[in-house]
Amino acid sequence: MPTESTAGADSAALMRERADAFVFYASDPDPQVRRAAIEGIGLFVADAHRAVAILRGRLPVENGIAERLLVVQTMADLALRLPAARASVTAPAVVPLLEGLLNYWHHEAADVLGRIGSEAKAVLPRLRQMLDAGYEWTRVFAAAALWDIGGEAEAGVVVPTLLTAWEENDATSNHVLACLNRMGPAAAPTLPRLRGNSRCAPPRRRFQGIASDEELQCDCRAILTCLS
Repeated sequence: MPTESTAGADSAALMRERADAFVFYASDPDPQVRRAAIEGIGLFVADAHRAVAILRGRLPVENGIAERLLVVQTMADLALRLPAARASVTAPAVVPLLEGLLNYWHHEAADVLGRIGSEAKAVLPRLRQMLDAGYEWTRVFAAAALWDIGGEAEAGVVVPTLLTAWEENDATSNHVLACLNRMGPAAAPTLPRLRGNSRCAPPRRRFQGIASDEELQCDCRAILTCLS
Protein backbone atom coordinates (compact mmCIF):
# COMPACT_ATOMS: atom_id res chain seq x y z
CA MET A 1 0.00 0.00 0.00
CA PRO A 2 1.56 3.35 -1.02
CA THR A 3 2.53 5.75 1.74
CA GLU A 4 1.50 9.39 1.72
CA SER A 5 4.92 10.45 0.45
CA THR A 6 5.01 7.91 -2.37
CA ALA A 7 1.43 8.79 -3.35
CA GLY A 8 2.46 12.44 -3.54
CA ALA A 9 5.46 11.58 -5.68
CA ASP A 10 3.31 9.46 -7.97
CA SER A 11 0.81 12.31 -8.35
CA ALA A 12 3.59 14.77 -9.17
CA ALA A 13 5.00 12.39 -11.76
CA LEU A 14 1.56 11.96 -13.31
CA MET A 15 1.11 15.74 -13.49
CA ARG A 16 4.50 16.15 -15.19
CA GLU A 17 3.62 13.44 -17.68
CA ARG A 18 0.28 15.08 -18.41
CA ALA A 19 1.93 18.48 -18.82
CA ASP A 20 4.46 17.05 -21.26
CA ALA A 21 1.61 15.57 -23.30
CA PHE A 22 -0.14 18.94 -23.52
CA VAL A 23 3.10 20.58 -24.64
CA PHE A 24 3.58 17.93 -27.32
CA TYR A 25 0.05 18.26 -28.71
CA ALA A 26 0.02 22.09 -28.65
CA SER A 27 1.42 22.03 -32.20
CA ASP A 28 -0.74 19.17 -33.45
CA PRO A 29 -2.14 19.76 -36.97
CA ASP A 30 -5.67 18.94 -35.78
CA PRO A 31 -7.13 22.22 -34.43
CA GLN A 32 -9.41 20.43 -31.95
CA VAL A 33 -6.48 18.55 -30.44
CA ARG A 34 -4.44 21.74 -30.41
CA ARG A 35 -7.16 23.73 -28.62
CA ALA A 36 -7.48 21.14 -25.86
CA ALA A 37 -3.70 21.00 -25.44
CA ILE A 38 -3.36 24.79 -25.23
CA GLU A 39 -6.01 24.94 -22.50
CA GLY A 40 -4.20 22.10 -20.71
CA ILE A 41 -0.95 24.08 -20.70
CA GLY A 42 -2.69 26.86 -18.80
CA LEU A 43 -3.91 24.38 -16.20
CA PHE A 44 -1.12 21.85 -15.75
CA VAL A 45 2.31 23.11 -16.83
CA ALA A 46 4.15 24.15 -13.66
CA ASP A 47 7.13 25.82 -15.34
CA ALA A 48 5.90 29.36 -16.08
CA HIS A 49 8.73 30.22 -18.46
CA ARG A 50 8.26 27.05 -20.46
CA ALA A 51 4.49 27.56 -20.69
CA VAL A 52 4.85 31.20 -21.72
CA ALA A 53 7.38 30.33 -24.42
CA ILE A 54 5.04 27.74 -25.90
CA LEU A 55 1.98 29.99 -25.83
CA ARG A 56 3.78 33.01 -27.25
CA GLY A 57 5.16 30.76 -29.96
CA ARG A 58 1.61 29.81 -30.94
CA LEU A 59 0.38 33.39 -31.46
CA PRO A 60 2.09 34.09 -34.80
CA VAL A 61 1.22 30.70 -36.25
CA GLU A 62 -2.45 30.50 -35.26
CA ASN A 63 -4.44 31.97 -38.14
CA GLY A 64 -7.97 31.67 -36.76
CA ILE A 65 -9.41 34.44 -34.60
CA ALA A 66 -10.88 31.95 -32.12
CA GLU A 67 -7.57 30.09 -31.85
CA ARG A 68 -5.59 33.27 -31.17
CA LEU A 69 -8.10 34.38 -28.56
CA LEU A 70 -7.80 30.98 -26.87
CA VAL A 71 -4.02 31.37 -26.66
CA VAL A 72 -4.37 34.78 -25.00
CA GLN A 73 -7.10 33.53 -22.65
CA THR A 74 -4.78 30.71 -21.63
CA MET A 75 -1.99 33.22 -21.00
CA ALA A 76 -4.32 35.13 -18.67
CA ASP A 77 -5.31 31.94 -16.82
CA LEU A 78 -1.65 30.99 -16.54
CA ALA A 79 -0.74 34.39 -15.12
CA LEU A 80 -3.38 33.98 -12.41
CA ARG A 81 -2.06 30.53 -11.52
CA LEU A 82 1.66 31.31 -11.85
CA PRO A 83 2.64 34.93 -11.08
CA ALA A 84 5.93 34.44 -12.92
CA ALA A 85 3.88 34.26 -16.12
CA ARG A 86 2.38 37.72 -15.60
CA ALA A 87 4.58 39.24 -18.29
CA SER A 88 2.96 36.95 -20.86
CA VAL A 89 -0.31 38.87 -20.76
CA THR A 90 1.23 42.32 -20.43
CA ALA A 91 3.64 41.90 -23.33
CA PRO A 92 3.40 44.68 -25.98
CA ALA A 93 2.04 42.28 -28.58
CA VAL A 94 -0.82 40.90 -26.50
CA VAL A 95 -2.94 43.94 -25.56
CA PRO A 96 -3.10 45.29 -29.16
CA LEU A 97 -4.10 41.82 -30.31
CA LEU A 98 -6.93 41.73 -27.79
CA GLU A 99 -8.03 45.22 -28.82
CA GLY A 100 -8.33 43.94 -32.37
CA LEU A 101 -10.25 40.90 -31.18
CA LEU A 102 -12.83 43.21 -29.59
CA ASN A 103 -14.17 43.67 -33.11
CA TYR A 104 -15.04 39.98 -33.38
CA TRP A 105 -15.21 38.39 -29.92
CA HIS A 106 -16.45 41.32 -27.85
CA HIS A 107 -17.25 39.51 -24.62
CA GLU A 108 -14.35 37.09 -24.48
CA ALA A 109 -11.72 39.70 -25.39
CA ALA A 110 -13.14 42.22 -22.90
CA ASP A 111 -13.08 39.56 -20.19
CA VAL A 112 -9.39 38.81 -20.78
CA LEU A 113 -8.53 42.52 -20.88
CA GLY A 114 -10.26 42.93 -17.53
CA ARG A 115 -8.18 40.14 -16.08
CA ILE A 116 -5.01 41.85 -17.31
CA GLY A 117 -6.03 44.96 -15.38
CA SER A 118 -4.33 48.34 -15.40
CA GLU A 119 -1.64 47.26 -17.86
CA ALA A 120 -4.37 47.22 -20.52
CA LYS A 121 -5.25 50.90 -20.08
CA ALA A 122 -4.54 51.58 -23.76
CA VAL A 123 -7.87 49.94 -24.64
CA LEU A 124 -10.00 52.15 -22.36
CA PRO A 125 -11.19 54.41 -25.22
CA ARG A 126 -12.32 51.38 -27.23
CA LEU A 127 -14.16 49.91 -24.24
CA ARG A 128 -15.94 53.23 -23.63
CA GLN A 129 -17.16 53.14 -27.24
CA MET A 130 -18.62 49.70 -26.57
CA LEU A 131 -20.87 51.17 -23.88
CA ASP A 132 -23.02 52.50 -26.75
CA ALA A 133 -23.63 49.02 -28.16
CA GLY A 134 -27.22 48.01 -28.76
CA TYR A 135 -26.70 44.60 -27.16
CA GLU A 136 -26.84 44.76 -23.37
CA TRP A 137 -24.41 41.88 -22.87
CA THR A 138 -21.74 43.73 -24.82
CA ARG A 139 -22.26 46.76 -22.58
CA VAL A 140 -21.98 44.61 -19.45
CA PHE A 141 -18.68 43.04 -20.49
CA ALA A 142 -17.29 46.40 -21.60
CA ALA A 143 -18.33 48.09 -18.34
CA ALA A 144 -16.83 45.31 -16.22
CA ALA A 145 -13.54 45.53 -18.14
CA LEU A 146 -13.54 49.31 -17.77
CA TRP A 147 -13.77 48.95 -14.00
CA ASP A 148 -11.15 46.21 -13.79
CA ILE A 149 -8.72 48.25 -15.89
CA GLY A 150 -9.50 51.86 -15.04
CA GLY A 151 -10.84 51.57 -11.50
CA GLU A 152 -12.61 54.41 -9.72
CA ALA A 153 -12.07 56.88 -12.56
CA GLU A 154 -14.55 54.83 -14.62
CA ALA A 155 -17.20 54.35 -11.92
CA GLY A 156 -19.34 57.21 -13.23
CA VAL A 157 -20.04 55.38 -16.48
CA VAL A 158 -19.76 51.81 -15.24
CA VAL A 159 -22.52 51.95 -12.61
CA PRO A 160 -25.33 53.33 -14.80
CA THR A 161 -24.33 51.04 -17.67
CA LEU A 162 -24.56 47.95 -15.47
CA LEU A 163 -27.87 48.96 -13.91
CA THR A 164 -29.46 49.78 -17.26
CA ALA A 165 -28.34 46.47 -18.77
CA TRP A 166 -29.66 44.63 -15.72
CA GLU A 167 -33.05 46.30 -16.10
CA GLU A 168 -33.15 45.37 -19.78
CA ASN A 169 -32.17 41.74 -19.27
CA ASP A 170 -32.39 39.93 -15.93
CA ALA A 171 -30.08 37.22 -17.27
CA THR A 172 -27.16 39.66 -16.91
CA SER A 173 -27.66 39.87 -13.14
CA ASN A 174 -24.84 37.52 -12.13
CA HIS A 175 -22.30 39.41 -14.23
CA VAL A 176 -23.62 42.78 -13.09
CA LEU A 177 -23.55 41.90 -9.40
CA ALA A 178 -20.12 40.28 -9.64
CA CYS A 179 -18.73 43.54 -11.02
CA LEU A 180 -20.56 45.66 -8.44
CA ASN A 181 -19.12 43.42 -5.74
CA ARG A 182 -15.60 44.02 -7.07
CA MET A 183 -16.29 47.76 -7.07
CA GLY A 184 -16.83 47.88 -3.31
CA PRO A 185 -17.62 51.41 -2.04
CA ALA A 186 -17.63 52.77 -5.60
CA ALA A 187 -20.92 50.90 -6.11
CA ALA A 188 -22.62 53.04 -3.44
CA PRO A 189 -25.02 54.71 -5.93
CA THR A 190 -26.61 51.30 -6.50
CA LEU A 191 -27.60 50.77 -2.86
CA PRO A 192 -31.20 52.08 -3.11
CA ARG A 193 -31.79 49.96 -6.19
CA LEU A 194 -30.35 46.86 -4.57
CA ARG A 195 -32.36 47.22 -1.37
CA GLY A 196 -35.61 47.52 -3.28
CA ASN A 197 -34.84 44.97 -5.94
CA SER A 198 -36.63 41.63 -5.89
CA ARG A 199 -33.66 40.06 -7.66
CA CYS A 200 -31.78 40.29 -4.38
CA ALA A 201 -34.58 38.42 -2.61
CA PRO A 202 -34.24 34.68 -1.86
CA PRO A 203 -33.32 32.64 -4.97
CA ARG A 204 -35.98 31.97 -7.57
CA ARG A 205 -34.10 29.25 -9.42
CA ARG A 206 -33.72 31.46 -12.42
CA PHE A 207 -31.84 30.70 -15.60
CA GLN A 208 -28.71 28.74 -14.79
CA GLY A 209 -29.61 26.59 -11.81
CA ILE A 210 -28.99 26.54 -8.09
CA ALA A 211 -25.26 27.32 -8.24
CA SER A 212 -25.91 30.45 -10.29
CA ASP A 213 -28.61 31.62 -7.88
CA GLU A 214 -26.36 31.04 -4.88
CA GLU A 215 -23.57 32.98 -6.53
CA LEU A 216 -25.96 35.88 -7.18
CA GLN A 217 -27.14 35.83 -3.56
CA CYS A 218 -23.57 35.77 -2.27
CA ASP A 219 -22.64 38.81 -4.36
CA CYS A 220 -25.82 40.62 -3.29
CA ARG A 221 -25.13 40.04 0.39
CA ALA A 222 -21.51 41.09 0.02
CA ILE A 223 -22.46 44.34 -1.72
CA LEU A 224 -25.18 45.21 0.79
CA THR A 225 -22.84 44.46 3.69
CA CYS A 226 -20.10 46.60 2.19
CA LEU A 227 -22.39 49.55 1.47
CA SER A 228 -24.60 49.46 4.56
